[in-house]
Amino acid sequence: MESAYSLRTQFEFNFLLTSATRALVQPAIFAYVQAYVKRYFSGSNLKTFRPNKPATEMTESWNTFASNTSLHGLRHVFGVSSWFRRIFWILCMLAAILFYIYILSSNIRKYKSLPIDTRTSYEFNKNGIPFPAVTICNLNHFDKFKLDLGYEDKRFKTQGLDISACDIAHNISGNLTCGHALLCATFEYARSIMKNCTTEIRDALKEALETSRSFDREEFVSRFGNEIESMLVGPCMFSFSENCSAKDFVPIISKAGLCHTFNNHMHEKNKHLHLAGAETGLRIILDTKGSWRTIGGRSVGFDVIIHNPSPVLPWSQGFHVQPGTNVKVLIQATKYIRLPKPYKSACSRKHLGDYGNYTREHCILKCANDAITQDCGCRLLGSPVSKEVPVCSFKAEKCSHEVLEKWSQGSCSCQLPCEEITYQSSTTYSKYPSETLLHVLKDRFNLNESETYLKSNLVNLRIGFADNTHQVFTEYPSYDGESLFADLGGSMGLLLGCSILTLVEFLDYLCMKIYAFLCSRNTRTAAEQNE
Repeated sequence: MESAYSLRTQFEFNFLLTSATRALVQPAIFAYVQAYVKRYFSGSNLKTFRPNKPATEMTESWNTFASNTSLHGLRHVFGVSSWFRRIFWILCMLAAILFYIYILSSNIRKYKSLPIDTRTSYEFNKNGIPFPAVTICNLNHFDKFKLDLGYEDKRFKTQGLDISACDIAHNISGNLTCGHALLCATFEYARSIMKNCTTEIRDALKEALETSRSFDREEFVSRFGNEIESMLVGPCMFSFSENCSAKDFVPIISKAGLCHTFNNHMHEKNKHLHLAGAETGLRIILDTKGSWRTIGGRSVGFDVIIHNPSPVLPWSQGFHVQPGTNVKVLIQATKYIRLPKPYKSACSRKHLGDYGNYTREHCILKCANDAITQDCGCRLLGSPVSKEVPVCSFKAEKCSHEVLEKWSQGSCSCQLPCEEITYQSSTTYSKYPSETLLHVLKDRFNLNESETYLKSNLVNLRIGFADNTHQVFTEYPSYDGESLFADLGGSMGLLLGCSILTLVEFLDYLCMKIYAFLCSRNTRTAAEQNE
């Protein structure tokens, strides 16, 4: 019996070695299993073989692993005989593990919060700094000379003032010219400056124009507004050698009447500047025509807006210029680069269609116009909505006002743009023109107006960059995946004295144990079948 038992055990031993040889590819792992099996089946184990491994074998294997692993402290828990030292090291390891878990959770929460930082830099463009668009709006919204032209005057037709609404106004307005009649119907306080604009005539004009639907307010503003040719006096200069003229200004209709934009996006190529200083930028002389006062703002002068080229005017960036002054404007370009969702900036790259490049102000204006168009079926004056949507009529104005009273910016999803350039301006003023310059202006540009008129109406406007660099604010993630991995690895090494390879060691040990268990189970199954 003992001989048969030994032969069966020897057969199982050879079968296990053969199975391990065929199954394993890596020589190092095979050597480990071979040594383990030989040790298990050698000596007294050949005589005392049982289907289940002894518990002492597992303990011995774990003690060997714990004594050689790179996880600090584990060898002192299983490799010493003193229970006092074992308890001490167990407490130390538990404290280190708990503290590491706390740091781990804190770092993960910080990573999920997606914090951001802002980096500030200064950039110098070899091709020059893009010059912004400059929009000029006369605070006197209409040209009095055009308003005064009668129907019989030849210039009334040659200047394109005979719009379709004039035919209706002619039959109702009595002695009023077309310009005065339309002004009387459009502005409530026009009757305060025009004697023949009575309440009866104004109501009759509004009713007739509303019924005929032939009155286009934008057409009225564009035809009877102040043209840039009539406001430019003297030379228009840009940079050192480039001349400009009225052709470089694009008319744009706004709530301030007819405005004119220099360096607009409609040009094929926008202008650049290489040098700083007001004398290197745009230099023009303007005439406010203050003595030809009609309807407009509460003051005399110009509204100057420095902005990115766009069909929509950002009124928050404008400033007023009074007549009789020399205005020096130095602008500083600042570029912002923001992060999109899921970061806190949540910047947007929406396409706004006719509103031009995305800005928060353009988005809010589009949202308000869309609300008015949806509820009232019309659009605000100068809004770049499809021309198929008419400008709000006299009756529809009340509807638009009610919509704007109920409307709030919270109903619009208008975040900051992911990339934008803003222009901050610093303005200084001095009296203009001097006594000497008065004679030069009158002689060189053939100005027939009196010296009092020139001192009371002329504006010398100079706009340039304060610096030939622009400031850039760039947002970036302050705690990304690399930072999280570095912090976790550093804490792991500081508290536990291990690295990612230590985890690989535990995984390797577990896999080898599972593999040895499967091999022994197959051996027992084969032995039972042979019996």
